[in-house]
Amino acid sequence: MKLYFVLILIMIFPIVLSAHDGDDRDDKDDHKREKIIISSQVIHSINSNYQKDIKPIFKKKCFDCHTSKPNYPWYVNVPGLGYIMREHNREGVEHLDLTNDFPFKGKEGDIVEILDEIVEEAVEEDEMPPWYFKITHWDACLTDQEKEVITKWIESSKAKIRR
Repeated sequence: MKLYFVLILIMIFPIVLSAHDGDDRDDKDDHKREKIIISSQVIHSINSNYQKDIKPIFKKKCFDCHTSKPNYPWYVNVPGLGYIMREHNREGVEHLDLTNDFPFKGKEGDIVEILDEIVEEAVEEDEMPPWYFKITHWDACLTDQEKEVITKWIESSKAKIRR
């Protein structure tokens, strides 16, 4: 009985492996690589605008959680709170890392997807900052004017990337 089961597995295994012959995945990977290749002039142009218009907003509103060099308040030394704050920062940087300016790093990978994620979560759905951060940081929410500036910069940046 065991031998019969092993023989069936041996016969099925190659079929399962060949079910995904790799051609589709290679095309998707090539397509993704195409999106990621951006000229240094475009990056420089987008980053210059980021430095001038967007970074001051992000520094004030987003850097507490989305940079690997946060400026922690004094109460980070309170046992328990410090752990929570550092863990939240680690998760925030993993999701979106603003530490080294544009292009950002994040879970989404592709820079256009990262920019779309910023618009969706921070601008359109007001998910950023999270409610528990707003409790002690009332001024962390983006104003309508800041949202407009960020949205215009992201749309302009995406247009430059797609050219």
